[in-house]
Amino acid sequence: MRAEIRAANPDPDLNSNYSEDIEAVPGANVTVGMRLGEDSGPFVAGGAVTYTLDYANQDMVQAEDVVVTDRLPTGMTFISAVIRQGGGITVLQPTVSGNLLTFNLGLLEGYQSGEILLRVALAASLTPGQELVSRAGISTSSEESYSEDNSVEDIQTVISDEPNLWVSLNSGGDGQLGGVHYYSLYFGNSGTRPSSNVRLSLTIPAGLTALNFGLTPPTSLVGNVATWEIGTLAAWSWAEPLEVIGILNAVGPMTSTASISGSSSESFLEDNTAEAVNETLDLSLPVIAGPESAVIGPRPAFYGLGAPGATVSLYLSTTQSVPGGLIGTGLVNEEGTWVVTSTRTISPEGWYWVTGTQQLREHTSAAAGVVNYMTSTLPFDTNSLRRSGERMGGINQPLGWAPLTTYPIEMRLTECAEPLTPTLQALFFNDQGLMTGYQDFPAVSMTDGTLATFEFTTPDVETSFELFVLYYCPLNNPLRSTHVQRVTSPGTPRYPMASAQGPIDEIKRYYRCITSLGANCQPAPPPPPPPPACPGCTPFKPLQRPKPTDPDGFVYDAAMVEAGATITQSVITNAWVTATQQSGPGQFAPWNALEFEQSNPQLTDGSYPDRVLRPGYYSFLVPPGKYRIQARAPGFLPYESHIIEVVNTPVTLHIPMRRSSGNQTEVEISQQQRLYLP
Repeated sequence: MRAEIRAANPDPDLNSNYSEDIEAVPGANVTVGMRLGEDSGPFVAGGAVTYTLDYANQDMVQAEDVVVTDRLPTGMTFISAVIRQGGGITVLQPTVSGNLLTFNLGLLEGYQSGEILLRVALAASLTPGQELVSRAGISTSSEESYSEDNSVEDIQTVISDEPNLWVSLNSGGDGQLGGVHYYSLYFGNSGTRPSSNVRLSLTIPAGLTALNFGLTPPTSLVGNVATWEIGTLAAWSWAEPLEVIGILNAVGPMTSTASISGSSSESFLEDNTAEAVNETLDLSLPVIAGPESAVIGPRPAFYGLGAPGATVSLYLSTTQSVPGGLIGTGLVNEEGTWVVTSTRTISPEGWYWVTGTQQLREHTSAAAGVVNYMTSTLPFDTNSLRRSGERMGGINQPLGWAPLTTYPIEMRLTECAEPLTPTLQALFFNDQGLMTGYQDFPAVSMTDGTLATFEFTTPDVETSFELFVLYYCPLNNPLRSTHVQRVTSPGTPRYPMASAQGPIDEIKRYYRCITSLGANCQPAPPPPPPPPACPGCTPFKPLQRPKPTDPDGFVYDAAMVEAGATITQSVITNAWVTATQQSGPGQFAPWNALEFEQSNPQLTDGSYPDRVLRPGYYSFLVPPGKYRIQARAPGFLPYESHIIEVVNTPVTLHIPMRRSSGNQTEVEISQQQRLYLP
């Protein structure tokens, strides 16, 4: 409809002189549905079943000449039908043509509905397992506004007229030594006849002890077989599940089998047994994830990951001036994180070795990898490897670095007694924070098997660099051998990095030397510009960095998503996610998040101090370059992404994690320190 106004006088705006309204002409909308009737019998040969055909007009317009049809499958014959509409029930006789039934309903008012109760017989010649497909339809001579819901079909399967016992076995738990494990037995009778003298049994692995059977203890427990005498199970019935809970006290695979039987005959036995296969891992080492900061108090708070419910104990290694021993314990929460504040003041200043174990019930893990910790008032390392002749750990370094100079770099290799192929790796960065190259420096000597010495030559001026020490611990290590697991460089989070951070580190980014801190300032060739306030120093400011962008995404349990859950319903809240940046062909190293005031790695618990507060979610804002994303979580296989090329558009990468089924055969250790050439 269009309305318009006109006048004899001139009109400056003709666009407002008319109006239009468009309305669609409504039509009828008939629908049909099909379901089994409430009084339907089982689909057995020679029996009878009932269908309910629901019909309706879902629009306000009348539907004329309404017809409902039902095409029966071979093996079904019509017995009777009644129609229920408007509160009354009337016998309805269809037109029968072969296996096609036609019901003429006539006029159907707007929003009127009803149902046809159809009873049919099943031929005695039908065989168990045969499918019966019934198809219903509805039509009208009136114009319809929507016709996609005018047909429906129902599929049923012929079953045997006898009992059909079934059992299902679910299992789960912590999955590691000392943890809780449970079995849930579901069972019933899906047949058409009752089953007598039903017996249910479960073989319990020998490694599961301290058994608890909940509210329904077994009738007998002989050896490792529990048996329940159920009695009679009626047709179409099921019972409350039986529970078995215990403590895992043996490492390795374990198999449990459930079976159900009765004295009544049944022909289908494939669902009378069920099996659950699980693997118990050794109690894992706790992860000491921090602190990584070099400016912390004399009673530091350490934090990391562990087994929920376990107690983490931290120990300080003995030196000539500091006695070692227990420095604190803490409980691992349900999310698998823990915090332990040292009960002792750790002094004098310098590097210290901190190790940790976790205890779960009667089991204690091996000692975790060493974390290098530096006390408060020494914010930047000054040859801390040695103090009064003691070996203190960490990568030693001079405070003032000169360009194109060779330095002896020492590192105490603390993870195992016989470290192999120690290598000092230097990664080089430009002023924009992008990696430009790398170089490996093999150890030139080893003292008492654990003190490695490398010869490192610094690059030219205006180049910052990172130093890594990498080595391997073989499987047959003696004392201090780490847990058998492969960890890729840089070993985060199982072997946390010893980072050089803090306010002095920030200052060193912008000035080539700091004389007040005792730096050995050497003028760079060619001669520097006019001297600033610091004699002998040449201040500089890095070039403006490119605008950072993603990757980000969720870390989730792949098995849950494959079972039908959404990603946000399946997030993992104790995963460590690390962004690595390409340093050369096929070479990746951790991205330096400190330059962009971020944390790398990030913990997906929503509260770890990385400012990413959404559980299960990680987010890095990185400059342009090529990256890989790594993820690790207790009980899951390590994940590493394909190469992600970041340019200037957002990148979303959701990380699917799969459950771990065992450990590998080699350990790779990496300890890192970020340094800046003055």
